[in-house]
Amino acid sequence: MSKKYTLAVVPETHWDREWYLTFEEFRIRLVRLTDKLLSILDADPEFKSFTFDGQTIVIEDYLEIRPQERERIRKHVQSGRLLIGPWYVLPDEFLVSGEALIRNLMLGHKIGEEFGRTMKSGYIPDPFGHISQLPQILAGFGISNVYFTRGLGDEADSMHSEFWWQTPDGTKVLAINQVNSYCNGVNIGVEYLPNKGKTVNFETALQQVKQQIESLSKKASTKYLLLNNGCDHVEPQPELPQIIKYLNEHLDDTEVIHSTYEEYADLVLKEKPTLKTYCGELHSGKYHPLLPGVFSTRIYLKQANERTQTLLEKWTEPACAFAWLNGATYDSQLIWQAWKYLIKCHPHDSICGCSIDQVHREMMPRFQQAQQIGETLAFESLQYLANKVDTTTKSIDKDTQAVVVFNPHAWEVTDTVTVRVEKELSPGEMAPSYVVKDETGKAVATHVTNDYILEISRRRAKWSADVHFTGENIPSLGYKTYYLQHGEATVDSPLEVGLGYLENDFLKVNVRSNGTFDLFHKQTRTTYHNLNLLEDTEDCGDEYNYGWAYNSRTVTSEGIGGTLSIIERGPGIGVLRCDFVMYLPESLTADRMSRAEKTVACPVIVYVKVHAGLPRVDIITVFENNARDHRLRAHFPTGFPADYCYAEGQFAVVQRPLDLPSGEGWVEKPVGQKPVQSYVAVDGTDCGIAVINQGLPEYEVIKGEQCVIAQTLLRCCGWLSRDDFQARPYNAGPTIPTPEAQCLGKHVFRYAVLPYQGNWKRSMVWQQAHQHNAPPRAVLTGIHKGELPHSLAFVRVSPSNLVVTAVKKAEKCDGLVVRVLNTTSDNVDATVTLCRKFKGAVLTNLNEEPLETKLVVNGNSVRFPMPAFRLQTIMFKF
Repeated sequence: MSKKYTLAVVPETHWDREWYLTFEEFRIRLVRLTDKLLSILDADPEFKSFTFDGQTIVIEDYLEIRPQERERIRKHVQSGRLLIGPWYVLPDEFLVSGEALIRNLMLGHKIGEEFGRTMKSGYIPDPFGHISQLPQILAGFGISNVYFTRGLGDEADSMHSEFWWQTPDGTKVLAINQVNSYCNGVNIGVEYLPNKGKTVNFETALQQVKQQIESLSKKASTKYLLLNNGCDHVEPQPELPQIIKYLNEHLDDTEVIHSTYEEYADLVLKEKPTLKTYCGELHSGKYHPLLPGVFSTRIYLKQANERTQTLLEKWTEPACAFAWLNGATYDSQLIWQAWKYLIKCHPHDSICGCSIDQVHREMMPRFQQAQQIGETLAFESLQYLANKVDTTTKSIDKDTQAVVVFNPHAWEVTDTVTVRVEKELSPGEMAPSYVVKDETGKAVATHVTNDYILEISRRRAKWSADVHFTGENIPSLGYKTYYLQHGEATVDSPLEVGLGYLENDFLKVNVRSNGTFDLFHKQTRTTYHNLNLLEDTEDCGDEYNYGWAYNSRTVTSEGIGGTLSIIERGPGIGVLRCDFVMYLPESLTADRMSRAEKTVACPVIVYVKVHAGLPRVDIITVFENNARDHRLRAHFPTGFPADYCYAEGQFAVVQRPLDLPSGEGWVEKPVGQKPVQSYVAVDGTDCGIAVINQGLPEYEVIKGEQCVIAQTLLRCCGWLSRDDFQARPYNAGPTIPTPEAQCLGKHVFRYAVLPYQGNWKRSMVWQQAHQHNAPPRAVLTGIHKGELPHSLAFVRVSPSNLVVTAVKKAEKCDGLVVRVLNTTSDNVDATVTLCRKFKGAVLTNLNEEPLETKLVVNGNSVRFPMPAFRLQTIMFKF
């Protein structure tokens, strides 16, 4: 007779690679754990399987120390007894890009294949919430389920612990909530007795399991219940087969089985339960804390991560791929090495900034190594392409150089282009002046900055400078050739620059010496007042959560006197500089109840920049942080009320309500601070405003008669975890001082404000956001014949609501991979056009495995349907 419940016990460990100890300190424990695990698997056939936390990096880390055990591991992976993957590391999903998540899973599968098998369960137990597009990403790797702990809110009250999780494009996977955490069966029956040490009490195990059955059965949709036999850094229990046998002998209504996550999901589905469907992100803290302060902890990590991701996604991979299409070698192994360095920084204890200081010191070289590889490969590939361009033209002189300008975006770009020039000067020779011309010989807006002379010897000197010019209509994912010549030219420019104001065809900006400005948007005739006001408040929290003091005190830049000067006056860009000082409380008081009376000077420089041909205002804020225990934000009043904001996420634009849930009875109360990729927008009736950020992933929209977008710039605290503040009066980790999380010293923040007509979708806000973070790059080359024309789009896509998120060489064949995202809620037919003929084209999944979907091929183009927020990958074969 079948029993009422079946309890599936999955032995596992959750492996934080670095956290309250360094990587190497944890690796010692990893090596000992894995040695023990392999001995158990070798010696006991009744110990059926062990899951290594959904990661493969642990195998790499182990084999660096024990390379002789490779075949032993391979044997157990192939037999299904040791389950690894599908991830390379378990990432924080909100703080990394969508493409980084895909590369993470690609690496996990790549390594899994090397050992014979990749676990096909979306196991991601501990990250601090989950993005709305995770089901589509997992499904793109043939993974039909996801296991998670954190993220549910009030919606969980009406759902089972199993439900369908659906993405905006309609993709859905089976979601399994680890209701009692991923540690609900850790060390079953283990007791620590005086003078006896660690023992296993089978009766204690029985009572623990009974409690879990009673609790889990209240939420389960079927007779199958899940017990996770493991937790953080916990070794396998060799007694597990005997414990399971004892439980089966003593439980009347429950059968206990030794299982895996793959098997458990299959068992649930075989019961054909009636499940509810949930759509959207999982970012609520009713049952488990989300720790949202990590979005702004150690902001320098987030900035380094954004720089590296943008480099690899927008420049290194596409440039290497286009160079390969034109005869160069594509070094996939080097590119993957750069990705590995980067993704090793993506675990939730790493990129979140919630570890000890030494852990985060060791992260920065990894970012730098990824950048070194990425920059070298991108430069070589762009130079290779530039040298293949036919740069000959009629209007040249002997000193003319060609400038090939590359555009990394899937639309024609008009933007400011910068190229570095150098020239040796003879004694007494003046520094040269330059003008840039297009192919027709027409001069474009040009000016020179940052020039300096380096004296090499008494007879020679080297002059260097940045030449800026306006590049117009640079083709989609392609290039356009300009010409750099000695001389000067008067160019009509829409840009006006004066002391205190900047103006172009789109907007007029009135700037004050405290770095704030008023912005008049000409298209909607709307004025936005007092933008970029700096607000500083105490932070009595820790690396996990921002905390306000009982006696809170806020300091702003309102009314601060400073100096205002003109730095650049065009014709392509205008820049005003504001210098002032904020006097901030030096720290919290000793009792952490308020801010200290003593203040310290924090010098601030704000650069406000307007481009001749762009509808946004760029801001660079340089902040010298000499204070502790505080949070610095820039405020952007919208001038109108709103109920929602729209934040770019990973392959989605997330509509978030400004009214927060009450949070009654929640483990962690909801807060207004939310994650964002490159922009957040607020729509008014017929106008709107967006704040664009570069590596500043936390914002809040403060609701009121007029909404205020608050962009977090810096958050400074001194503890890994504390349990004595209002926002979270319990520990989320060990109480360890982290003085470097105070982020003392100089910081440079880059962000922008974009007013627009209509709504964010109609105004295609993403285009200016992505251009801000990845402006065009220029390569100097000579005047020469070449196989490529003066300008060219390597890849074009239509319609305009499509974004290309990846261009790379295929992993397993001589093909070009182009990934396209429908960034809006409109269903469309997509067209992707290459600059050259191809033999065939197929849609693939995210792991670049061909699908059966038919493509309509017409010449150099393919056409296929693109549902709202769908991500699709095309592989062109040559």
